[in-house]
Amino acid sequence: MRGYKLALFKAYFDEGYGFTSVLKYALAVVFGVDAIIKSDMQLLLIVGFSYAISCFLIGWLIFKTRFKDAMIEVGNRFNPFVAEMRQTIGIPKNRKV
Repeated sequence: MRGYKLALFKAYFDEGYGFTSVLKYALAVVFGVDAIIKSDMQLLLIVGFSYAISCFLIGWLIFKTRFKDAMIEVGNRFNPFVAEMRQTIGIPKNRKV
């Protein structure tokens, strides 16, 4: 399948980026304002690339540890369509999927 690896890498980055969204603002305030005041573009680039790499690694860990499956299952618990489908095929409500 063409583009699968690129899509997978994008999913890793997106998941890590979403997971660290609060940290993003703290980094921007601490390092961004300081670097702009000091005109230190090298520090800004190092912190930016480090954050991007950490987003990728955190996203990879989320998928590797199957935490993503747990997040999807939490969403399924409150989705009326999924509840109806599970009832239709005979999966009890309290059974862990």
